[in-house]
Amino acid sequence: MASATTFFTSDSLASVATASLIIIVVTNTVRRVLGVQSVWVPAAVSLIVAFAGAVNAGILHGIWDGVLAVFNGCLLFCTATGAQETVVSNPIAKDTDRPSLQSAKRVRWFSSWLRKNEGRSRYKA
Repeated sequence: MASATTFFTSDSLASVATASLIIIVVTNTVRRVLGVQSVWVPAAVSLIVAFAGAVNAGILHGIWDGVLAVFNGCLLFCTATGAQETVVSNPIAKDTDRPSLQSAKRVRWFSSWLRKNEGRSRYKA
């Protein structure tokens, strides 16, 4: 097993950024096309991208390499989620007198992955 001589390189940062972009694009497309609003979509895409990268690099030789690929998938999930939430955040608060019904909204391509399930709103209009 080779030991790393550097922690982050320009190549490693570029590969993380590219993998995160792939996760964002695929997740947003799946959510838009299929109407799936589960956080499991970007989690699954992150793991697929991490394992695909490991297989492509030829580094899956044992169980610990698989565990490392899972950790890399978690890192990619967190990175892609942070990027997505930064893009869709809205700093302007909407002042309302009463709660409003938020269900039956269409899924926008750039929308939060972490919002509550809108079909289960307890407020009635």
